[in-house]
Amino acid sequence: ELASLRDVPCIEARFADKRLMGLSVFRFDDRAIITPHLAVSIGKDAPTLQLRRLQDGGLFDRFVNDHVELLWQDARPVW
Repeated sequence: ELASLRDVPCIEARFADKRLMGLSVFRFDDRAIITPHLAVSIGKDAPTLQLRRLQDGGLFDRFVNDHVELLWQDARPVW
């Protein structure tokens, strides 16, 4: 399914090999949709969270800008 997005502008995808965290993050400026993939469920049953950036240094910055960015830097490109 990811291969169909290969030539779509502004979409990037990576796989994380080093860290044991199943997570899908879709970021749109000051909003993010996050799906943590739980070990005991399949994808369709995973919770989906929406974060919105409201302030400097808040949950959005700590999670999306810090945590997810660290995972992104360690990950390898899908294609």
